[in-house]
Amino acid sequence: MQYLYICKAINTLLHKIIGQNIYYVQINDIFNFLKSQSLKVCRIITQKLLLKMSYFIIK
Repeated sequence: MQYLYICKAINTLLHKIIGQNIYYVQINDIFNFLKSQSLKVCRIITQKLLLKMSYFIIK
């Protein structure tokens, strides 16, 4: 459930930045992958994703 919330939050963020839900499927795939991995791997990938998002927003 937490992953779904994060997925929706990121999608909403992208929607505001780009103006359309273009990345919804990809983000769903990412979080489906995260749910199937270990918590450690999930944290690492999530942190990297958030860093990329932050860079994109600042840029």
